[in-house]
Amino acid sequence: MTTDVNGWVEWRWNEADDEWTGVIKIGMIVAGNYDMYGCLFGVRNYTGFRPVAYNRGLPTNASDETKAEYTQYGTEAFSPSWIAWPEIAAIDWSEEALDYRVYHYKRYDNGQVVYQQMKSLTRNHPRFEDMYEGMMWEEGDTVYKVQSIRKQTILDILPGWQLIFEMMAVMAMRYGNENVRLVVWFSD
Repeated sequence: MTTDVNGWVEWRWNEADDEWTGVIKIGMIVAGNYDMYGCLFGVRNYTGFRPVAYNRGLPTNASDETKAEYTQYGTEAFSPSWIAWPEIAAIDWSEEALDYRVYHYKRYDNGQVVYQQMKSLTRNHPRFEDMYEGMMWEEGDTVYKVQSIRKQTILDILPGWQLIFEMMAVMAMRYGNENVRLVVWFSD
């Protein structure tokens, strides 16, 4: 079972007018990525990032678009939260996760080593205490390399999230930083 993020980028005309409008439905733009879920909201946070906007709930003044869609999910919706544009703009994308990533490579008979996949290695893994950045070992034809992961690494491989943040930045320039936010919830 996979977890998906749902929600809206919302904006308002100005701070005095507290009526928000949903303008960008994010579900199809930001295809699932647990690392970004963990980084921003603490959901499926397997790499141990310090979440920026953990478990805030839906804003009491959420847009009609957000409320209507959230209601459709009923009991399937969990971990609603929101994050304002200034918080996104202030994220330290160089921050490292608390856990490592183990990159898996396949070694072919001709000696060529080809990337296969990347997996988290959590602190409760029996080998974790012996791990260090750059550590390598082989098991059969698989080569493992330990690397830390930074928030920027995640952002670089997720064009959908980059696009959402770029659109939010443009909206913030036009309407003001405090008048743009992202409201989300998750579903399995």
